[in-house]
Amino acid sequence: MILISGITGFLGINVSRLLLEKQIPFIGISRKKNKLIINNTTINLYSTIKFIDLEKLFLKYKIKIIIHLATEYGRSNAKFDQIYKCNVELPRNLYILSIKYNAECFLNCESFLQKGIESQYNNHYLSTKNEIRKYLKKNYSGTKIINLQLEHVYGPEDNENKLIPSVINSAINNNKIIKLGYCDLERDMIYVLDAANAFLSVIDNYHDMNNGEILEVGTGKSIKLWKVLYKILDLLQLENKVQLEFSPNVRGQLRASRGNNNRLLELGWIYKYSLNDGLIKTIKYYKKLND
Repeated sequence: MILISGITGFLGINVSRLLLEKQIPFIGISRKKNKLIINNTTINLYSTIKFIDLEKLFLKYKIKIIIHLATEYGRSNAKFDQIYKCNVELPRNLYILSIKYNAECFLNCESFLQKGIESQYNNHYLSTKNEIRKYLKKNYSGTKIINLQLEHVYGPEDNENKLIPSVINSAINNNKIIKLGYCDLERDMIYVLDAANAFLSVIDNYHDMNNGEILEVGTGKSIKLWKVLYKILDLLQLENKVQLEFSPNVRGQLRASRGNNNRLLELGWIYKYSLNDGLIKTIKYYKKLND
């Protein structure tokens, strides 16, 4: 049995779909929903993050693998204690229970932003993600820890306030001017299904992996964000009808990131979606929502 935290999130839903396709049993933790239906299949969800209630799940199910995807970014005026509970307390409790109940592997989801020591962007998010990384490294005790460090994941069903969905929605809703943050940043754009498949590659291979490995999940190629946004306008055939206005303020962001995916490739993982193909699928999804 696999336990997934953050199962109703952008990545969690896509990991769930792939597990269903492979007929691998799993349950999920979600702060917002008590039921998830994928392909007419109802997934058991549990809304708690309290240690005593989490332990009941380990007593009820023989949990072999934990996939920790739950993340609080600090958007929507989230307080620091909310960020800390999700990004530190929850994975810490899950790891303690994984040791107590002899789980075999703990997959910890990280961000490419953690690579940049100069990055001060979204500091509470980064500080808590780095804190749990240090905790897991220090307290390893039997349950193997594998860290998957995601590059810039995009695709259908993402939070509509994030960059790619917000630009698509603004453009198709006839906004003539779209004001944006600093976009002269190089990012490795990885389609969400390719990112989700990386977790399944680890599930298939973790017995032969070393504790504490960090796998960078990306295409191995980078592109300026502003080029991605103009590509979206081109695919929408709106390149001459919509004006993008970019902020000159970098706000401490990591200027460039590109995933080194050599280890994932060794495990048999490949990415299937080009940027063009991924953007077409993403645009199709949001256009359908707006019809």
